[in-house]
Amino acid sequence: MRHHQYNTQRQLHVFCCPIKRNTHRNGKSTYVAHIDECPQHQDCCPDSTLGPLVYIHADNDLRLYPPIPRNSKQFKTLMNLRSANERLNSVTDSYHIDRSCRNVFYGLIRLTLVSIAQHAIIRYNDMVKRSSALVLCTEILDTLHLKIPHNITGK
Repeated sequence: MRHHQYNTQRQLHVFCCPIKRNTHRNGKSTYVAHIDECPQHQDCCPDSTLGPLVYIHADNDLRLYPPIPRNSKQFKTLMNLRSANERLNSVTDSYHIDRSCRNVFYGLIRLTLVSIAQHAIIRYNDMVKRSSALVLCTEILDTLHLKIPHNITGK
């Protein structure tokens, strides 16, 4: 069955026959049956435009039947955002901010320092991706006003 719609008023999912799909012909929207794609090779409900409909209430199990279908682009985008957020929370938890903090302000200071450390790590990793180790070493030595040994650069 193919997910057709989610009815927000009745909180149920509507599934329809996958061989009957909406198309536009002569400026009008009609449903066309693609019988060659059907495993039974026949139209099981010829008098209906959508074929047999199955209604599943979302109240049964919201994890199995969320309001946004799992195979949609919107669901994938939301899950990517959520997984990125979970990864950042995992890194923040690895610093153990919640331990030995009696004052709220000290906790906020620690959280700020963790955020600064995360940003520094991200910037460093981005810089490493864009340049080689030799370029990074020369930049660091230039900022420290030190000379580069000749055996490293080959000059």
